[in-house]
Amino acid sequence: MPTITGAAASEILTGSAGDDVINDDAGGSDTLRGLGGNDVLHVGRNREAPVGLLRLEGGDGNDLLDYYVFNASQAILEGGAGDDVFRLWAVPGAVQISTGSGADIIDFGQLNPTWGGSLSVTDFTGGIGGDRIAWGDHPTWAFVFLTGWGGGNPFADGYLRLTQVGANAVLWMDLDGDGGSQAAFALVTFLNTQASALTAWNLGYDPAGAPVPGQTINGSAAGETLQGTNGGDVISGLDGDDLLFGGRGDDRLDGGAGNDILHGNLGTDVLDGGDGDDQLFDSGEDSPGASFGNDILNGGAGNDYISVSRWSGVADVLTLSGGGGQDELHVGGDGAFTSVLDGGMDADRFYLDGHIRARLTVTTGAGSDTIVMGMIVAETQAITVTDFTTGPVGDVLNWGSALDFYLTGWNGYNPFQLGFARLVQSGADVFLQLDRDGSASQHDWKTLFVFNQTTVAAFTSANLGFNPNVVPGQSFTGGDIDDVFNGTNGNDVMQGQGGNDTLKGGAGDDDLQGGFGRDILVGGEGDDRYNGGGGGEQAATYVGGVYTGGGDLADFRAATGGVTVDLSLPESPQNTGQGIDTFIGIEDVFGSQFDDVITGNRYSPGLLMGNDGNDTLAAGVYLVGGAGDDILIATFLCTMDGGSGQDTAVFDGPRSEFTITPGPDGSVLLTRYGSLTYTVRGVEFLRFTDGLHDINGVKAPNVINGTPNADVLVGSNDGDILNGGDSDDLMTGGLGDDAIDGGAGVDTAVFNGPSAAHAIITGGATTTVSGPEGTDTLTGVERLRFSDATLIVGAGGGQYFLGGPDPDTLTGTNFNDQIEGGAGHDRLSGGAGDDLITGGLGDDRIDGGSGHDVLTVSGAFSGYRLLMNGDDFILKGPDGGDSLTGVESIRFGDGRVLELNRMYGPDVDDGARVDGRIPEALLTGGGPAVERPQVLPGADDPATDPAKGGASDPQVLPGADDGDRWLWKDDDAPLVLPGVDVRVPAHAKDFGLPEVLPGPADHPLFRLGPNAPTIEFSGWRLMVDDQGLVEDFAVRGGRWGADDWAL
Repeated sequence: MPTITGAAASEILTGSAGDDVINDDAGGSDTLRGLGGNDVLHVGRNREAPVGLLRLEGGDGNDLLDYYVFNASQAILEGGAGDDVFRLWAVPGAVQISTGSGADIIDFGQLNPTWGGSLSVTDFTGGIGGDRIAWGDHPTWAFVFLTGWGGGNPFADGYLRLTQVGANAVLWMDLDGDGGSQAAFALVTFLNTQASALTAWNLGYDPAGAPVPGQTINGSAAGETLQGTNGGDVISGLDGDDLLFGGRGDDRLDGGAGNDILHGNLGTDVLDGGDGDDQLFDSGEDSPGASFGNDILNGGAGNDYISVSRWSGVADVLTLSGGGGQDELHVGGDGAFTSVLDGGMDADRFYLDGHIRARLTVTTGAGSDTIVMGMIVAETQAITVTDFTTGPVGDVLNWGSALDFYLTGWNGYNPFQLGFARLVQSGADVFLQLDRDGSASQHDWKTLFVFNQTTVAAFTSANLGFNPNVVPGQSFTGGDIDDVFNGTNGNDVMQGQGGNDTLKGGAGDDDLQGGFGRDILVGGEGDDRYNGGGGGEQAATYVGGVYTGGGDLADFRAATGGVTVDLSLPESPQNTGQGIDTFIGIEDVFGSQFDDVITGNRYSPGLLMGNDGNDTLAAGVYLVGGAGDDILIATFLCTMDGGSGQDTAVFDGPRSEFTITPGPDGSVLLTRYGSLTYTVRGVEFLRFTDGLHDINGVKAPNVINGTPNADVLVGSNDGDILNGGDSDDLMTGGLGDDAIDGGAGVDTAVFNGPSAAHAIITGGATTTVSGPEGTDTLTGVERLRFSDATLIVGAGGGQYFLGGPDPDTLTGTNFNDQIEGGAGHDRLSGGAGDDLITGGLGDDRIDGGSGHDVLTVSGAFSGYRLLMNGDDFILKGPDGGDSLTGVESIRFGDGRVLELNRMYGPDVDDGARVDGRIPEALLTGGGPAVERPQVLPGADDPATDPAKGGASDPQVLPGADDGDRWLWKDDDAPLVLPGVDVRVPAHAKDFGLPEVLPGPADHPLFRLGPNAPTIEFSGWRLMVDDQGLVEDFAVRGGRWGADDWAL
């Protein structure tokens, strides 16, 4: 097709009898004449161009007259014979259209209606089959300027109005519709035309405001352009190479024979190409929420091109079928739609373009088909392929450009070998998965494709472009560029050669050879060899708050635990915690996110960076701790940066050898011997050979922190701070006034000398121990170990006794002791005081002595038998058979507690006494008996009953101490006898402790009446009936006399 281009001067540009393209953008008052053929006449003027007179004459044929003028030029557009299209972009001046013969279209799809010119049509043909105004796709550009338009018939809301003005019909536009403040303006004037003759066919919408009816539009044997309406049309191209436009309704477009082009639009459309090599398009605009419908596109016979896209968040369902022939099916956009693609017969190609977020299902059909993946984004959903043919002559996935777009750090090598891709068998399907950063740890595996009814072993490099069946242990050889290699799970050999390379070995015993340049070597798991190579190294730097290494780097940032690296042992295998690794020519080290110990090479020092964790760094030009409580050791002149946490810089001389002054960027300078200067920043403490100091050089206490495990912490000869952390810790403060915090667990503070040489004061949660070594302040510490005894904190002199695996004889004090026999047949005596005794394994003889003593056992009460032996007991269970004398309570492993005096009561039947069964009714709900306040069960009004402390505290008898025992009824909260205000000491038989009234299950104790102000009885049990009335004051005789409670 010949192309004629105009010049700046005014001229007449004339085509031929054939199809011509005439372009005139240079200026002048020009005339463009197409003559015969299907011509394209284009005139363009910008708003600064001189105004002129323009004339476009299509002549015969189906012509396109494209008016792209933005100044006030006057224009005459004549279509001539044939079905012509007049495309208007703006009307700043006076434009007159003569459509000529044929069914012509005035295209307002790109029109900006606000330019203020005048448009008239001399011979517009009304009625079905006549001339038409086409508003274009949704949202048409002309309607973008409408305020509040909802997408319906614009005539119904007053945005468009058709009136008769004299002999002419005028189409008006009102930008804000009925009731708006803006005035309507004439959009187009149809000269010598009756408004009543114009219908929805002509104007795109019913001028009466009614919905637009669909039309049936048929072509002919010749090729032609058929434009649908805004209703649901049926458009048939029949023979010839046709161009069909669907409009905005639910349309059906049938190309028929010939090589046709079909365009869908709004609505649910069906596009059928028919015979021939057809092109089918259905593209949604980039307008959120705008649905273009659930469309079906069938290519039919021939080699067809089918393309759909959705660029908004709509949920359309699209079906693409290639049919016979070698077809191309394109799906694009970023909409969350659903699409089913079926290639049909022959070798087809599927193009998945754009930022794919759609739910796609692909059926490749017969033939060797190709799927081309354009982009992958985080929101890309798994794409299902129902019938992927594997093997050398099967289907192909072309996804190289998608990998380039999505993966980070990929160098183009086999992504399966480098850890970026894998195939996973899941039942009868195979998942193709990607890890965006490969062997790094920032991203997880993402499923990209689901191949139905396949097996992993069936895939080859012919299908995926890369061999998915990776053999562990590969060789990688780089060049002079900056190579990035990701190893396999085997023993890899990587040679970076020239350039600044990144070599990641992965699992296996890898040999990493950086070569010339500043290389990053990441061994991963296994016994790796780090060889930085020679040449290209530079000094590490600190610029603008950023530390940059200059040499070859051993990188452990992805390590799964803390590492130990010593670069002063070149070529010597060492256990780094990630394997038995060897380092050659390495200057810089990046530690893990855990606790690391890193030592540099003093002959070629570089940057040592600890990252997270409590790290120890030494022998580097720059020691950078990162997060955590780090120790930075200055073996020569260096810069030390602790980062966050409580960090310590360590020097090999006394404080007196150093002068401390402020430095730049918030740093501190330590100058030794007047000329040797160390730079310190982000460090809280300075440790010299004569002790710990703060950052200003002032003497400070040592801080020693434990771990979550059971630690042994030993202080210095100065005042120390010891923090045990979790578990059972053993802590020795040493000389000086120390602060010791045991933390969780049962912790022990150790002191030199006997307990008599120390003063022990306990108040609240703090214990102070003063002795020859200083005065230590303890919190969270349960035991004090001296050379002659281990005391229990808060037990008033009570001690802790621990036996061993052999038979032991352990005797307590007159205070509240804790005695643990351990394994073996032990003899354990509590002595006076309320003792806590654990026999452990073996047949033990246990004598609680005086006081209220508690035996703890490991199992639940149901696993034990308790036999009465005179006034004593024999307890048999998983711990062994223990004889008990002077033991008042047994605490079982399930938290249940048995008061042994209850075994003498009427609630124990003779059968239990014979077979040793422990009646569950006698057990309390659990917890240590010696730690509970004495209470009276049975009271039921805790809001009015006296409480110990506040109203929310347990209800107790007045005068009861925290160390007194208590009873409760089932799992109810303990309650005391209401109205108690004076407590007269009373004792239970033989135990020397206050008596406890059990009370009934559902009723409080009743008053005996106004004339009975006291309850008096002699004995250790008070009987109460089911109504709470006292039945008997002296069930069993006692020797301690009357017990009184004032009511």
